[in-house]
Amino acid sequence: MSRTRWFKRLSPNSLVARTLLLTLLAVFCSQGVLTAIWYQKTKQDELSGIRDTSASMATMFASTVTFFERLPIKYRHIVLDQIRNMGGTRFFVSFNSEELLVDPNTRYPP
Repeated sequence: MSRTRWFKRLSPNSLVARTLLLTLLAVFCSQGVLTAIWYQKTKQDELSGIRDTSASMATMFASTVTFFERLPIKYRHIVLDQIRNMGGTRFFVSFNSEELLVDPNTRYPP
């Protein structure tokens, strides 16, 4: 069977069928283009949100480190204990340049 016969056999014969076929083709093409645009926009928005969140967290971490570095060494462990008791995290301890010796039996302030 030649290509022209095969094509003629599958092509719609009536005007309504041709119009319907072209309409469906246009709808599928527009759906594909709009889906690609929507996907790119969503991806761009997500990446922008991740960048903004990362920058905000980095700023908060930097300000926290600066706060603890400005505290006198004698008071750092008191502030850390207060933060822990209020439900804070313990990662701040790793920013100290030297070990803080804390006697658990000592009450602060003395």
